Amino acid sequence: MVTEKKTKYWKKVRWVFIILSGSLIFWYLVSLHDELPTNKPKDIIRLASVNADCLNDDIPALVSALEHLQADVLVLLEWQGKNPPLNKLKGMRPIISALRGYQGIVVLVNNNLDAQVKAEVFYSRIKANTSCRIPMAAIRLSQDEFSFSIVGIHIPPPHIRGCRQFTEPTLNEIADFIEDGRLKVPVKSAQRNDPVVVMGDFNVHPLNSAVRKFKALGMIDAIGQKPIKFNPTWPARFPVISQLHGLPFLPLFRIDFIMVSKYLKIIQAWCVPIPGSDHRGVVSDIKLN
Repeated sequence: MVTEKKTKYWKKVRWVFIILSGSLIFWYLVSLHDELPTNKPKDIIRLASVNADCLNDDIPALVSALEHLQADVLVLLEWQGKNPPLNKLKGMRPIISALRGYQGIVVLVNNNLDAQVKAEVFYSRIKANTSCRIPMAAIRLSQDEFSFSIVGIHIPPPHIRGCRQFTEPTLNEIADFIEDGRLKVPVKSAQRNDPVVVMGDFNVHPLNSAVRKFKALGMIDAIGQKPIKFNPTWPARFPVISQLHGLPFLPLFRIDFIMVSKYLKIIQAWCVPIPGSDHRGVVSDIKLN
């Protein structure tokens, strides 16, 4: 009798486990599928951050995917001068580009964007961070007598031993630029008191203390506002291992963000696949208040 009760109990436990596991897998797979709308509304500004991946050799597909984003401002990370060639992107023009070793950055602007845009490259001020100093971008966009700033960042990656110690300090350095959703100091082209967007490869997960610090400073995680909040961005292919470069992988963590000032209105946000990259891109439509 006791054995029969135990058997029934474990059968129930097994079915509960199967149902919960199935639900989690379904939720995870659904969170990987985001579709950008075919036509971008005219009254919004679309921001996108894409880590192109320095090992990316799928150039035609990458070019097509970037054009499909219809971004007004695109921050392209881990650019090496050829992934993609900037003259291949139709309808977009580069306003700054910087190469440093295998880590480069490009800011591209849609030719149809009816706004004045200025941009400059900057680097972390942490003096010890010489070998892991990655170029970042300060951008200022002015439209209809309203201006806001964008800071495009690539934080030193923790999986590289010499860079690990600079991951959180560099992210905290960026957070220290901000107070109540605005820049409290000028950052190159970005001006003091501008509502600000910080976007790029943060190289930390959403529960990290530095990410929580951004939220406490009046910034909203655009991707985190989505109904399905998992939305992992990395690793979309086998990371680091160049021999397995072409093989896809299910992303497990979200380390790419678009943090938007509370003074700007988030319309929608997406995570999108990027051919040949180990990251998914992040995109957000915003409206100027």
